[in-house]
Amino acid sequence: MLSRRNFLKKTLGAGIIFGQAGLLLDSISGKNAMAEPNLSGYKYGYIDPSGNIAIKPQFDSASGFQEGLASVKIGSLWGSIDKAGNMVISPLSDDKYYFSEGLAAAMIGEKVAFIDRKGEIVFRPEGEKGGNFSEGLASICIKGKCGYLDRKGNQAIKPIYDEADDFSEGLAAVMAGEKYGYIDKSGSFVVAPQFDVAGNFSEGLASVSVGDKSCFIDREGKDVLSVECDSCSGFREGLALFFTKYGKCGFIDKSGKIVVQPEFEYAVSFSEGRTTADTGDKLILIDKTGRVIEMPNCEREPAPFSDGLSCVIIDEKYGYIDRSGKIAIPAQFKIAGSFSEGLAAVQLYNR
Repeated sequence: MLSRRNFLKKTLGAGIIFGQAGLLLDSISGKNAMAEPNLSGYKYGYIDPSGNIAIKPQFDSASGFQEGLASVKIGSLWGSIDKAGNMVISPLSDDKYYFSEGLAAAMIGEKVAFIDRKGEIVFRPEGEKGGNFSEGLASICIKGKCGYLDRKGNQAIKPIYDEADDFSEGLAAVMAGEKYGYIDKSGSFVVAPQFDVAGNFSEGLASVSVGDKSCFIDREGKDVLSVECDSCSGFREGLALFFTKYGKCGFIDKSGKIVVQPEFEYAVSFSEGRTTADTGDKLILIDKTGRVIEMPNCEREPAPFSDGLSCVIIDEKYGYIDRSGKIAIPAQFKIAGSFSEGLAAVQLYNR
């Protein structure tokens, strides 16, 4: 059940990065982390949308920019740089971290600590795992139970849940026992635990599943759109990705109409009016009507658009296409990530 939920979250396509040998890592909200381990002689740096080196390759691993900062790895620890490549926070965390609402949950000495943009510890809560802030609250897990903290580190919602997701549109999916439901910021259940799978609210709806039935609910828990599918993502740009019981995926609109027929092995949610999809034989580029846009022959690794570009793999090298399907940045990188805030992390030989 949990693995299915994690897979469902990946289908949101909110910024996915692909590494060597087809490695796929989850990167919700564009917080994309680069693949590891690093290849001998290669380092990570950043390029701009023209393909020019903006920050020279010098890091052992790197993430996408979030709120003007990106996590980078030097040796065994992670710190942060700004868009000029200046080291703003010296390496201090055992794991990568992302800034959200001005704070980040870093792992320092095997304990979670919330740091500010200068790297100073704002508070260090009890607990072994902390989430990113979303709508003023961050999840915290203490001895296997999860709750929420406010921006001062105070307990806003007691740790009584088995899992706790980020708040989105005022509600958060939590697990109580073996089922998921939705709570508000007071910790009260708005939608009682009843689902096997529960996605975040997006565009006023959330995708949920019970057994082999999937549907979309509104903020009151009312089933407003039943879907004959195995699983489905949240809506993005008015369309939702769904998978049939035969493992094929397509897209529906909010009326339940199939806009893009389920003909693909895998795809990512629409971004900037485009998506790439794996047909089983090749990667194709389509618009929101399902029209196929001509593009070069690429390896079958769908990736979202950001800053007008999508990462593709050609002859085992990474490059980028634009929304018209034309090569914008020639394939030349060992590994490349999605653009975020005008820059993309790439791996190059450190000459």
